[in-house]
Amino acid sequence: MCSAISNTGESLEQPFTMADPGLSLAVDELTGFLTRQSLARLMKSERFRQAHPDLALIKVELSRFELMGIGEGPERADLVVLRMGRRLVRLFGNALAFARMGEGRFGMLLVPTPDLASDIRRLLEFLQRPMAIEGEIIVVHPHIGVALLEDVDKSGTKLIQAASAALHHANKTNQPIIFFEPNMLIEASKNHQLENDLRLALALKSTDIYDAVNNAEFALMYQPIINQVSGSVHGFEALVRWNHPRLGMINPADFISMAEQIGVMPLLGSWIIRKAMVDAMTWPANRDGTPPRVSINLSARQFDDPAMLLAVINSAISHAGIHPS
Repeated sequence: MCSAISNTGESLEQPFTMADPGLSLAVDELTGFLTRQSLARLMKSERFRQAHPDLALIKVELSRFELMGIGEGPERADLVVLRMGRRLVRLFGNALAFARMGEGRFGMLLVPTPDLASDIRRLLEFLQRPMAIEGEIIVVHPHIGVALLEDVDKSGTKLIQAASAALHHANKTNQPIIFFEPNMLIEASKNHQLENDLRLALALKSTDIYDAVNNAEFALMYQPIINQVSGSVHGFEALVRWNHPRLGMINPADFISMAEQIGVMPLLGSWIIRKAMVDAMTWPANRDGTPPRVSINLSARQFDDPAMLLAVINSAISHAGIHPS
């Protein structure tokens, strides 16, 4: 029996079975659960694997937990972690091991049963129940990824990777529970490579991103906005395209959201703003002599630093010599 007593005065008892009593495993200071590294070490133990040839790993993540820590304070966030841990133990007291795998992430290792899917649905409902903490009602929004050892090779590391892929898919698709499928690892590997390529494409050009009008990978295309009454071109909407050197044109819905997630959207957005204004200055006037307008889409991430966004826009206006109207 492992227990932890936090500085909040709450305690959490966590039982786990270990087939190799000689294995020394570190535990998380707050919950008493195994650390992520200890869980991996346990699963690599030959005696443990022989004792438990069939395993299921359930990974639980509390959505936007980092924001909770900022908004509610670290001590209250710790209380949420303890309450969640207690709920996991209450519903899966027969689990082989519990682990805290990150700030708001947990893992449970157990022997799968025919009722596993329904048990996990009950777990989701239980975790979502409101909890009273220091006079405030808090409701968490968990995502759950599940992997079975029979669906991966017999490596404990692969089981953790598979459960992580299922959890990532649950987060990405905003589904509460996802069971691992082999294609998820392939998709995760492709996305990881694409993220690296996107960072590289921008990092290599970051020193001259504003002047990269003839950028080999990024380009702007312009969709005309037509006045249906007069038939004249009112303006153009700037649409960014990424021509990947190996994969060809990447769907904007894929790489824009990726750029937002990995924090490079402000850099890409700054280049888009300046290039669109430079291009607009080369367009001929409308039939009535008015210059065509250019519409530029902004990412919500660019508003994280409003002062910087305003500076980028002002700089682009000055550089292009365009009239702000």
